[in-house]
Amino acid sequence: MIRLEGAGKTFGRRGEPVLSEIDLSVGEGEFVCLLGGSGSGKSTLLHLIAGLEEPTTGTVSVEPGPPPALMFQDHALFPWLTAGGNVELPLKLRELQPDRHRTEAARLLGLVQLADRYDTPVHELSGGQRQRVALARALAQNSQLLLMDEPFGALDAITRDDLHEVFADVWRQQGLTVVFVTHDVREALRLGTRIVLLSTRPGRIAHQWRSTEGAVADEQEITERLRKEVHAHA
Repeated sequence: MIRLEGAGKTFGRRGEPVLSEIDLSVGEGEFVCLLGGSGSGKSTLLHLIAGLEEPTTGTVSVEPGPPPALMFQDHALFPWLTAGGNVELPLKLRELQPDRHRTEAARLLGLVQLADRYDTPVHELSGGQRQRVALARALAQNSQLLLMDEPFGALDAITRDDLHEVFADVWRQQGLTVVFVTHDVREALRLGTRIVLLSTRPGRIAHQWRSTEGAVADEQEITERLRKEVHAHA
């Protein structure tokens, strides 16, 4: 579904490299976690896949279809709308029949376990509930590719664990392909079928781990690799 070949990105007048020589393929149905420290280019790599940035070198190709759905740490919901009203927005942009808007938005809120919050104003929802609404809104875009930039990073540990379970269920049920940016090893282990570790300054693929019988790799091994990359460029 996604292929990057020799992809690099530089910024500024001096052409400072943020990413360099990224070769990465993501197959349909994979859940790939991009792991790395600050300055490793994780978000920039996600932006290249989303088409928000163009590579300075190399190529980035995404299988034809609806544009990728995006989800960020900031839920970016409209606070004056209800949960259902926020989910209905992309349905309207898709020109779905008006009589189906509420039914489809309710179905999506049900997927994220917020079926009883359709008419609740966003400002009355908790942080975790708002991220669930943001996830339902992303699903409403009807894309099989979901790009996520630390969407649960601002939540407390218990709320994050709950959302991990909800999102893992949605991923399996919907057959989505996910690229998920995180700096949290535990989160990457819990969610990913593959973990891609990026080095720092510029970001290169330092190592990859693939899932085997539900376990991607040993947490200590990945943590030590991450620390090594961070300290090497400190």
